[in-house]
Amino acid sequence: MKLAAVKSRVILIAWVFCSLIVVGSTLQPQKAAAYTCLDNGLACDIGYFSLTNLAAGVHHNLYYGNDYTWGGSPFLLGLRANNIGDLTGLIKGRLNCSNNANPPTNMNNPTDQNATGAAFTVLTMLGAAPGTSKNTACQRYNEWASIVTKYDQAGLIHYSEWHNLDGINTRLSSNAGTDVTYYADNAPPSDTSIVFYAADGSGPAYAIKRDCGNPIGRQRGPLTLNFNLNPIVNAAVNGSAPSGPAEAGDTITFNYQVQNTGNTASADNISCTITGNVRSGYYTGPGGASSGTPATNCPRSFPRSSTSSVTATTETIVAVANTTVCRTLTVTPVTQTGGTRNSTQCIAVAAKPYMQVYGGDISAGDGLETAPSTCTNNNNAAVVGWNKRNVGGAGYAGAGAQYAAFALSAITDFATAQANSGTVTKPSGFSFANTATSPATGAFGGNFGSVTCTKDYFAQAPSSGALPYSSNLSSMTTGTYSGSGNVTLSGNVNPNQRITIYVDGNLYINGDIKFPGSWNIASMPYLQVVVRGDIYIAGTVSQVDGNFIAQVNPATGTGGTIATCGTATGPYATAAGAFYIPCANKLTVNGSFTANSVMLMRTPNSLNQSSAADTAGSNRAAEQFNYNPALWMVQPAPSSTGSGRVDNYDAITSLPPVL
Repeated sequence: MKLAAVKSRVILIAWVFCSLIVVGSTLQPQKAAAYTCLDNGLACDIGYFSLTNLAAGVHHNLYYGNDYTWGGSPFLLGLRANNIGDLTGLIKGRLNCSNNANPPTNMNNPTDQNATGAAFTVLTMLGAAPGTSKNTACQRYNEWASIVTKYDQAGLIHYSEWHNLDGINTRLSSNAGTDVTYYADNAPPSDTSIVFYAADGSGPAYAIKRDCGNPIGRQRGPLTLNFNLNPIVNAAVNGSAPSGPAEAGDTITFNYQVQNTGNTASADNISCTITGNVRSGYYTGPGGASSGTPATNCPRSFPRSSTSSVTATTETIVAVANTTVCRTLTVTPVTQTGGTRNSTQCIAVAAKPYMQVYGGDISAGDGLETAPSTCTNNNNAAVVGWNKRNVGGAGYAGAGAQYAAFALSAITDFATAQANSGTVTKPSGFSFANTATSPATGAFGGNFGSVTCTKDYFAQAPSSGALPYSSNLSSMTTGTYSGSGNVTLSGNVNPNQRITIYVDGNLYINGDIKFPGSWNIASMPYLQVVVRGDIYIAGTVSQVDGNFIAQVNPATGTGGTIATCGTATGPYATAAGAFYIPCANKLTVNGSFTANSVMLMRTPNSLNQSSAADTAGSNRAAEQFNYNPALWMVQPAPSSTGSGRVDNYDAITSLPPVL
């Protein structure tokens, strides 16, 4: 009888799943199976894989001494893993999946108790529904191993921690280890557990008792990743962050990154797609056909709390003017629940043309005279250009004047004393005023106290004249001409020819106006054009000689603009850079412009082509003004309505300040 009793006890032990060490306890029966054991809704005794009731009468806890546990389940050998390698290796070995497929598709021994327990652990950690085939654990093993590895990297796995059972445990059924059920157990734990903490910081999400491998406690699984991916497109122009449009010939570089701000690494199948295009003109976004550099490092997983590159090299593009270069990085999924995000960088490539003045000054703010020396100046008038400043020793190349600049408001990136052989310092030595400057930031002067009034030239227009609507200067003789309405003008002014023209309307210059031939002080040509309206210069015109004045029509409040590039009806629209191509011709002005506003619209070359050594003979400025004494020494012909007297100089001298 004693022998029989021992044998019976051994059989009983083999059926127990997870022993609990409680000193002095005796074997006790379990509660009724109607108790709901897990959050997935299965009642006690219902097999996870079969969904059938499994031997409701065999629930037992074994209290066997005070220092020893016999057997255990789901793993008879327990799960004493101390690191991620131990954990994934033990599970893989006990699953014992076939190796003739990758990933493996089937378990070699699905009735093995260790295999059943391992499958249960993998599937419940992944959140698989009860009734899932054990073979699915083999098929999803790599996914499970990836997730728990990411948990380990995030420090979310505690390999030996005392954990409350919370009344729930697991056990193998009586049918040779083919299934697993839950059972209620309120006893304290007999050993530490491997505890997986939720990635969102909400607490333990899963626990496995080390001595027997039983998942215990009310599992809140599945284990989910907590990642948040943001695509990043970084653009640089000539190695620096862009501060504005790139210029033709600049080097534009793009590199692509993904930032993960989550607590865990991302899933392994993150897709990264790079698209882009180069469009003619200016655009604020991509659109159009796509091209670009493929994302070479995707699909992949992105480490937690890090920023990773998704291309092996940086993409480099040589900029072409009047284009927009765009690149977009699209990433999906961006969180555990999916979603797509993209990041776009567009670099506009524009010409930064600049104007230069040689032999003269530039003034902004002069009001139109309403009575002798009486006018209202414009205190907001400024002179603004593009200048390299002295970055890298550039010597303030770019927009500027050989002599002085006056402005009642700011003088910004427009240098003075350019190409000047004197000792005055660029860029603000001849800036009026130059008392509050900051050359490093482009403030080259301005805020001058006052400037002289602009003479009301149109007040001198004769009451009548004979000016055809389409005029060729070459056919005119010395004299004064006037006309009403819009006029087109071109042609040459020959030596000793002195012409003054008044237009009560708009003027369109559709061809070069030059002072050709050989002339001297006794035969200097002269041309002055006064327009009560606007002056438009065709983009094909490369040179105009003379003094050109545009005044506001006081009756309509319109006019007073000179546009260096336009059509017979007005300047080109600037909103979308439509003037870039028709205005890509340098304009040389041997003379002066006087206007309420001057629209400098020529687009040849760009600031990055400028040089501190530029002179009047250089060909890099978009508009170049050359002023010389011949333009003021020669006097206009007498008006037909005037006294008929011709004034001549008796002497010419120079008084300080000499600029």
